Amino acid sequence: MPLLPNEVKTENITNRAVTAPKIADGAISTVKLGQKVVSTEKIANQAVTAYKIGQAQVTTSRLKNAGVTTEKIATGAVVASKIADNAVTVTKLKSSSVITEKIADNAVTTKKLQDGAVKTDKIAFRAVTTAKIAAGAVRSPQLSANAVTTEKIQNGAVTPAKLSFTLPPPGGGGIARPLTPPVATDEIADASVTADKLATDSVTQTKIARNTVGWSEIREQSLEPEQIKTLSGEPPTDGQVPVYDESAELDPLNPTYWWFRWETPGAGVPGVTRPITPPIATDEIADGAVTPDKASAGFGRYVPRLVTGADFTLTLDYTWREIDLSGIVPAGARGVILRVERVGTKDSESVIITADRIAYAATSIRLRPAPDPDEVVIDTHTLPILADRILDYYGDADMSAWVAVLGWFI
Repeated sequence: MPLLPNEVKTENITNRAVTAPKIADGAISTVKLGQKVVSTEKIANQAVTAYKIGQAQVTTSRLKNAGVTTEKIATGAVVASKIADNAVTVTKLKSSSVITEKIADNAVTTKKLQDGAVKTDKIAFRAVTTAKIAAGAVRSPQLSANAVTTEKIQNGAVTPAKLSFTLPPPGGGGIARPLTPPVATDEIADASVTADKLATDSVTQTKIARNTVGWSEIREQSLEPEQIKTLSGEPPTDGQVPVYDESAELDPLNPTYWWFRWETPGAGVPGVTRPITPPIATDEIADGAVTPDKASAGFGRYVPRLVTGADFTLTLDYTWREIDLSGIVPAGARGVILRVERVGTKDSESVIITADRIAYAATSIRLRPAPDPDEVVIDTHTLPILADRILDYYGDADMSAWVAVLGWFI
């Protein structure tokens, strides 16, 4: 007897009685499948397509090692955060892919450069500074023609061996001697004719300018009477002595010009009797005439000093201040000769310079300004100094004063 539709119920079916042949094609829908009943073995190969996988369902743990190939990565999907540190090696870089903008400042060090890689066209204009040139790197081939100008040559660097008298081509072959025309005055550099360049006896009388030879240029005891002439040009005769005069007519620009004439003692010119009476006064001794050789034992020795300007500018503000001479005057000196320049107004008082401010009345000089405002007064003074070689000074704030050390006594 046939079964009626829907007559066979679940409880009428024996377990495992429904085999595969009993199930019609397409009869098992999603609702017929229990939770987690589809195991790996039930899924046919290639059955799970991209559409069967839900969004964000494939996690890292579901991916096989090396399973993500180039084709699986979408364009632009690999951003900076996806690349591990030090993962981009040289072999990963495409040729010409590292452009200027990709290189950090100061990242290209010396060892990154290949030998010969920095060519001329790679160096920016004026990029090679002095500090970039190695010692000895600039040789003759590196210098362009006429590159060494006068300013580039050190003083004293051109020695005789560096001088060439060979003319450059065309027309080379050297310079004939003597030079024609001779070397002109304006071709000789100032101060280039030294004593070694002068031939013996080459400086004749005509080469010496008037008033050039002073007492310091005349060797001691080198002049004989017949070599000394007056302004008239005549030498002395036997027995004549020099008589000195001072005249402004002979030299209007220098009214203290001293000259002498020859006179015979007896004709209004007395002879010299020893000892001289009265003794020789200070103004009868010519400046510079008393040399160290003339000083007797115990008198001391004067040491002159070449001075080109003031050594000290005094600060005058009604306060005792010091001039420290120890940088100029040697230890053991007993006195100094100072040149003092000063200027002030009609209301200015004075400047006092002394070796001892406590007892300055006995060891000081008091210097007053000129009667006319802004007139500079220049004079010289001799002062004793103590062992510390420090002078004290005090002055009116309306004055200005400058001091130079002309010499000292040992």
